[in-house]
Amino acid sequence: MLNKKGYTLVELLSVLVIISIIALIIIPVSLRSLDISNDKVEETFKERIKNLVDTYILFNIKNVELKEEDTTDDKYLKTVTLKDVLLYNNISNVVNPKNSMGCNIETLIDIYKDKNNNYCFKIESLECLTKDKIINTCRWGGYLWKKYI
Repeated sequence: MLNKKGYTLVELLSVLVIISIIALIIIPVSLRSLDISNDKVEETFKERIKNLVDTYILFNIKNVELKEEDTTDDKYLKTVTLKDVLLYNNISNVVNPKNSMGCNIETLIDIYKDKNNNYCFKIESLECLTKDKIINTCRWGGYLWKKYI
């Protein structure tokens, strides 16, 4: 009788083929999940920026002087920097967790009223974002502002 002390080449190759097939299935799924997770992190970061600007608008709108701007049919109220918003919220800097890039605090934010008399703001170019570098939203208006103004 033969004394078997190891594995044959066919056995080793079959184990390698099985491991390779499992890796071919798991790696793309994991990378796709990581991309989706990173996109959600950036969306949450954008939402944080929106909330910071909303807080600034909510508590500083009484100090804003109305200026008419004929080019867009919107009433532009004020242009502030991200630095103004961060200082008001007692924050020194904001960093996008997706790419670990800090936002330029000199980025301009236009605060305006739209045709429906809602308060809105627009950030044209937020360089720390990876995809859509524009934030344009009208989240406040109507009865909510009348309560504070």
